[in-house]
Amino acid sequence: MALVFRPAAAEVTLTGTNESEQIQAAKVSANFFSVLGVPPFLGRSFSSGEGERGDPLAVLSHGFWQRHFGSSPDAIGESLEIDGINSTVIGIMPPDFQFPSKDVQFWLLNTADSRWPRFTVIRLADAFCGIGRLKPNVTFEQAQAEMSTIACRLARATVSRD
Repeated sequence: MALVFRPAAAEVTLTGTNESEQIQAAKVSANFFSVLGVPPFLGRSFSSGEGERGDPLAVLSHGFWQRHFGSSPDAIGESLEIDGINSTVIGIMPPDFQFPSKDVQFWLLNTADSRWPRFTVIRLADAFCGIGRLKPNVTFEQAQAEMSTIACRLARATVSRD
């Protein structure tokens, strides 16, 4: 499973240019692309270590890469100033990859978001959602039953701590 911030929680401002630009990003867990089984078109995706550290990295949409870098492979390793923080471009996604929506221009690590430490200790049910991919030979019903069991265990553990 992977985490994805809801779209409103992932809007960012591209700064460091003559004119600031509001951009729809996706803030995701480091395993997001591997869970979906989609490798980058160019470069790489996030590593678990980068996710743990909250490194300021960006994986670009194919369209953003074309518009802002002229489809140059030299975009890998370049820096974008996002919300006043320099983020290193590490990958470019294939042209047809548009998840969680066609408006997403790049993907950032959710752990790099300044709000992340608060999200781990307060209850904000609408801040993000989980996505997953079924393992081979596992039905949707089996996965749903397992998720319900896990959710019940987590709820009991949370209630007993409060």
